[in-house]
Amino acid sequence: MGGCIGRLTMRFKASSSTTTAADNPECTSAGEMQTPSPPPPVSTQPQPPKYEFVSRLTMPQASPHVPPRPEFIPFTIPYLCVSKPYDGKDFWSYPERCGWIVHVKDTQCHVLCPPGVCLDGMDKKAMKDNTRLRVFSRSDGSLVVASDKVAFLQAWLFFGVLTEVSHLCGLDIDLATEFFLEDGSVSTARLNGLPGRWFEAVAISGCAGDKVFMERILTIARHSHLMLSEERSEDGHKSIFKYSYAECRVFFSLEILVRTVGLHLLLHTYMTGFTTTEEEGWGRKRIERSLDWSVWYREHPNEGIDQLSDLARDKLEEQGWCESELDLLAHDELAFASLLSRPRIRDHSSCGDIICHAYQTEESTYRTRHVDDECSCDFVGLDTDGLIAVLSQNKVPKLVITDELELEVVLENDYPYIALSHGPMGLGTRKQTPFRDANFDVYGIMQTNLATYMSMHLIHLLYQSPSGWIHFVYLFIQANWQSVTARKPSSFSERPFMRRLQC
Repeated sequence: MGGCIGRLTMRFKASSSTTTAADNPECTSAGEMQTPSPPPPVSTQPQPPKYEFVSRLTMPQASPHVPPRPEFIPFTIPYLCVSKPYDGKDFWSYPERCGWIVHVKDTQCHVLCPPGVCLDGMDKKAMKDNTRLRVFSRSDGSLVVASDKVAFLQAWLFFGVLTEVSHLCGLDIDLATEFFLEDGSVSTARLNGLPGRWFEAVAISGCAGDKVFMERILTIARHSHLMLSEERSEDGHKSIFKYSYAECRVFFSLEILVRTVGLHLLLHTYMTGFTTTEEEGWGRKRIERSLDWSVWYREHPNEGIDQLSDLARDKLEEQGWCESELDLLAHDELAFASLLSRPRIRDHSSCGDIICHAYQTEESTYRTRHVDDECSCDFVGLDTDGLIAVLSQNKVPKLVITDELELEVVLENDYPYIALSHGPMGLGTRKQTPFRDANFDVYGIMQTNLATYMSMHLIHLLYQSPSGWIHFVYLFIQANWQSVTARKPSSFSERPFMRRLQC
C-alpha cells in the first residue's frame, strides 16, 4: 500500500525537557558553546509545505481515542551476521575491521542532492544512465559473495546504525531484548515508535532542534542509504548479485531503518519555533531527497529490492493469488502481501491479465460470486436514506462496522476513520455495492480481492476490539450512485469513483 505504506504523515508527542543544552556541549547550532535555553515544545501537528506532496517517509497518527498506528508493518528476518556480529566499536571504521573496502563516498554537494550523486545540472537521461558498478570489495582481493555481503551489511547497517544513532540520541537500548525473537530470528517490530523514543531522549539532553546534531544523524542515514545502492553489471542492466528471498527481506529491513531515522529527523523540524535558512535547507524535502531516490533516479533501486519484488510475486502466485491481482501492486505492496497467509487456493489457470475468473464477479451480470460455492446468502447493504441524509448536509458519510457486524452510517465530523480507496469494488452488482452477508468478515472479504485483503489485514493489525473482531470506520463516497444520481453508468469508465481522502 506502499508503502502501505504510501503518502501519509506522522504525528508524535514528545515529553517536555527540563535539561538545557549546557549538559551537552556538542549541541550548538554554530558548533561552539552558547548560552542555552530550554527547547521549545514539539508540535504534534506536522506542517508540510503547502502544495508539496506528502512524503512516503511519514505516517499519520490517529485521534487519542484509538491505538497508535505503526510506522511500518513489522516482519521477521533471519539473523545472518551471527558469525560476525557488530562489535560495538567505531561505526565508520567497521568495514575496515571486517576486511571490506568501500568504493563510494557521499560528497554532500548540495542540500537537496541524494547521497553519492550530484543532480545539479543533470538531466533525466543522465540520471537514468547513472549506475554504480561497484560499491564494495574485499581487502584480501577475494571474490565478494552475495551471502557474505548481506551478512556484513546487516551487522553494519542494521545493528550498527541502531547502536550509533541510539548512542548519539542518548537512548539506552538493549538490541538483544528488543529485536531478537526466541527462535533467534530478528523482528522489525520495535522500529515502530523508535523515532519518538530517540527524540524524547534528545529532548532530555537539550539537543532537540539543534542543527549540528541533526547533521550528524543525517550523515549516518545518508551513508547507510548510499551503501544500499544496487551494484550493477558494466552495461547497467542487471544486478551483479542474486539473493534469496530471506536475504532480500534483510535488505528491505535496512531500507526501512533508513526511513526510521528520517522520521526522527522530521520530528526536529516540526518543533514550534524551528527555523532554517535556504542554505541549510532543513525540512521535509531535504530529508526525503537524502534518504529516498528522486523519482527520475529510481530506475536503480536499492540492493535486493527489485529481486524482492520478483520473489514476492512468485511466492504470492504459489499461495494462490491471481496474476490479475498482482499486476495492481507496487514493489512495496508485493513485499508486504507476500507476508500474509492464504486461507484458500483456487485454480487461476483460466484467468487473464485483467480479469480473475476464479473469484469476484460474474462478468455477464456484474454480480459477486459467493466465497463458498454452496452459499446463497444475500447482500448486506447501506441504509440509503441515512446516506442521503448525510450527503444532503454536505458532510462525508462514514461507515461503521458494529460489534454485531452491521453497517451504520455516521455523520460526526470528529469520528476517527480510515480512508480506503476502491474498497468495495467488485463486491456488488450493477445497481449497488453492498457486502454479501457471508462475506461480511475479515476472511470473507479478503478472499475476493487481494488489495482489499491487504487493506483489511492492515486494519486488523491496527484496530482490534478486545473480542478480536475488527472495529473500525470505513469512509468513502458510496459507489451505489443510483440512489444519488438516478442514472446508470454506460461504461466502466463512467462508474463512480471514490473520493480519495488523506487522513
